[in-house]
Amino acid sequence: MERPLNRPFAPWTERTMTALNEKKFEEQRRRLENAAGAGTIFGRGSGKTWNEAYRLSYLAGENGALRPEPDQVRRQVRVSLAREFSLISPGEEQLLQRMMIFGGGTPLFQGEELAPALSLVRRLWCWMEEAPNGPILVLSPQIGPRMVELARRPRHQELRRKVYEMSAQLHALLYMNGFFYAQGYLRHFLRENLRGNEARSLLLLMRYLQAEYDYILNDQGEMILLHPGLSDARAALENTPKGKPGDVKTDYGGVLEKIWAVYAAEAPAVRALTAALSGALQAEYDPETTVGDLKLLVKQGVSGEDLARVLKSRMAVAVTPAVRSALSRLETETIPWGGLRKGRLN
Repeated sequence: MERPLNRPFAPWTERTMTALNEKKFEEQRRRLENAAGAGTIFGRGSGKTWNEAYRLSYLAGENGALRPEPDQVRRQVRVSLAREFSLISPGEEQLLQRMMIFGGGTPLFQGEELAPALSLVRRLWCWMEEAPNGPILVLSPQIGPRMVELARRPRHQELRRKVYEMSAQLHALLYMNGFFYAQGYLRHFLRENLRGNEARSLLLLMRYLQAEYDYILNDQGEMILLHPGLSDARAALENTPKGKPGDVKTDYGGVLEKIWAVYAAEAPAVRALTAALSGALQAEYDPETTVGDLKLLVKQGVSGEDLARVLKSRMAVAVTPAVRSALSRLETETIPWGGLRKGRLN
């Protein structure tokens, strides 16, 4: 989901990954509610509803001022399907599989499903339908059978494996850097895995990124992927050292090995603070989520005083010396994001 570049200042207790996700899910729910009345470009009644469905679509943004007729839009969707279906996000794939199992529609069970559901609507493959217990995501009958056929093809299965590798690499790069310039990686992926109509393939990969990641577009129109816990993208970009995370010199092949090394270095401090917080937090918080929030704040250069304030706001009991010591260890042993300096975001 695209984020505004400049967020209003908020105290660190409101800038954790948990709080940012709550705001993001709220915005995604609002967008899906708006999409629920948009209808579909296929089937009965589409003559009345296709224009609103098209307005919300990826195609509308990609076509700019061009306003194709309904039959042209339907043809574009069908022609694109063979390649596009291979380049969807893992979250979209899971929803499509569930709709096929459930007979063509599914409710959404958790916040993480909102972004992929909205992306499937924007691809014009699905629509949202009101139901007594909440909206249902519905797969177009004109699309579903073709997907079943495509899923059996070896080339599709090969590309899906590549997409999952891409997802793992990009999530690893975001964890290590906090943000990531996407264009260099997309050129790498195109060069290694796709042939023909590079411009169209690039658009389809951009759709994948919009479905899978938080992002911003800078003044040059470059897409910058953001870790969901990065609270101030503007400060991160201003403090970036020379060179962009994600430029053509990046060694993508070794990124998974690097992230396991980062996890291993941070794990002892994470375990120590998680254990120290057992039974000490308010009922609505758990130790694993709280430590995860604190670790991401450390990566962004948050001061020890602000970390203590965040933790104190979640405690059910007084902060003990053991908890203070474990928090200090987390602050010392967490590997920060390179573009951010301690205290710069406060």
